Amino acid sequence: DIVKGKEENRVAELYNLCKSLERLADSQSFKWLFITLTAPPKYHPNPTVGKKPLNRKIKIKDSHEYINNNWRKIRATLNSRGIPASPKTYFGFRVVEPHQDGCIHWHLIIFSSPEKINEIKKAIREKFPTEASADIMLGKTGPGMAKAASYISNTSQRDFRKKMK
Repeated sequence: DIVKGKEENRVAELYNLCKSLERLADSQSFKWLFITLTAPPKYHPNPTVGKKPLNRKIKIKDSHEYINNNWRKIRATLNSRGIPASPKTYFGFRVVEPHQDGCIHWHLIIFSSPEKINEIKKAIREKFPTEASADIMLGKTGPGMAKAASYISNTSQRDFRKKMK
């Protein structure tokens, strides 16, 4: 019950954070991206070697460090192109989760001015060139379309329900 309560609180906090950022984004007519970043295969455990990475020096936290280092490079690239993270250009949050094999991946919601979306996607693709390494989804906007907070809430609740089974 305690674990279930903590997970429910986590989902509620995530929803409230996203809802607050969504309001700021809406006030500026920003669009949103839902991004999943994943480390390359060498960071994932391999069943042919007893579910250990092919390189035994690689630890689970190394996948997180790989993504984090590349995210720093993406932000530096955007800064060098005149697009620093700010309430006027882009902002958002991330959630760090393990894959079923234990390798870390990130989910990000990024809100951005429409004219910066393609530059952000381009910078991400420079460090995560494939769909397998970076799944980038442009959120739909308009009447009847799910907002970012609803999307992340539904995703988090679905993951939460899986964990509780």
